[in-house]
Amino acid sequence: METQILGNTPENIKKAAEILSGGGLVAIPTETVYGLAADALNGEAVKKIFEAKGRPADNPLIVHVAEFEDIERFNLVREIPGAAVKLAKSFWPGPLTIIMKKGSAVPDEVSAGLDTVAVRLPGHPAARDIIRAANTPLAAPSANLSGSPSPTTARHVINDMDGKIDAVFDGGSCAVGVESTVVTLAEGTPRLLRPGGITLEQLRSVLGTVELDSAVLSQLKEGQRASSPGMKYKHYAPKANVVLLKCGDEEFIDYVNANKGVGVAALCCDGDEEKLDVKCISLGSRGDYAAQAQRLFDSLRRIDGYGDIVTVYSRLPSTDGVGLAVYNRLIRAASDISRIRRYSSLPPEAVEKEGGVYEWTIAMIIPFDLIGIAPGSVPVSLKANFYKCGDLTAHPHFLSWNLVGCPSPDFHRPEYFGELLIER
Repeated sequence: METQILGNTPENIKKAAEILSGGGLVAIPTETVYGLAADALNGEAVKKIFEAKGRPADNPLIVHVAEFEDIERFNLVREIPGAAVKLAKSFWPGPLTIIMKKGSAVPDEVSAGLDTVAVRLPGHPAARDIIRAANTPLAAPSANLSGSPSPTTARHVINDMDGKIDAVFDGGSCAVGVESTVVTLAEGTPRLLRPGGITLEQLRSVLGTVELDSAVLSQLKEGQRASSPGMKYKHYAPKANVVLLKCGDEEFIDYVNANKGVGVAALCCDGDEEKLDVKCISLGSRGDYAAQAQRLFDSLRRIDGYGDIVTVYSRLPSTDGVGLAVYNRLIRAASDISRIRRYSSLPPEAVEKEGGVYEWTIAMIIPFDLIGIAPGSVPVSLKANFYKCGDLTAHPHFLSWNLVGCPSPDFHRPEYFGELLIER
């Protein structure tokens, strides 16, 4: 199959619509990521999406519409909840997907056999123009090979899908850069299933109570069905191993430099490059999670583009705002999560020494079965706000660390006094 590259012109919008109406596949731009589109009401056309991507058949798809009225017009849902109307008025067109009880027109291939359907009205004008011209809603997951980083440019799509689909419609780079926020209204209290450009805080500002699904911050339990795309399988992963470090900025720099070597790189923030002794790919400014989200998938693809990166380290970001979306995508891409773990203890009463200085000595005892490492393992690094640190001793079933502190007179009873960093 020869894959056509279509520029953003009225003629090519018509051409893309004709391909879709005829049961073909076209990668279309949205404000989130590029979507691999097919006629959502044509089960045979939808099957081609799964074949082209290598996507598991139990992973549901999102149906894209050009107007809110299309939901009723094409009989996509059983009924439209009042909460859906509120969300649509606030965030559509835009990066929000709403799950509702599905209507009779939606084939099982779209819903993966569930009794619900995910619906979105995209913000990219070209996407809506193509849907209108095709005169049908479009089912469209990300236009990449299943499991690899989602595409945010037409070039990303071509790299994955050339020869597998009919056409790629080039609408430029995606503005948001991560897939849409998904919220379900099909099970009582609204629940966030996948974070994206519309934040949990924004959803709550419109609906009040919105729960956070446990799968947002972890993997689904064995045998649990995915009710939203992006929940069940390892996603967004480059070929290199992504290792996430749950630590502060200084610990991140120290850890990566201590583990530098051939094939090691870091996903970092602006300004970190000069401190790191490995190849660096910056996601942008520290704390600007909207910008980091926009660059995330392109950065993950750049890692593989170097050709020699085996392991890439990245911090786990904050889960506030759009940071939750970045966090969620990184844990789906990672081969190892929370590689650094913290353990701390409270000191006894400090003893007053000559000159008004206080001092304490304490032995931290950390059982191996608590920290989940093999007996005889040693920490990667030690850090504590102490005057000096004693030796770390590995015993048959625990670690002990003798510490001597020398705090100031007004700091003789700290609540938190240090940490032991341990690699799993």
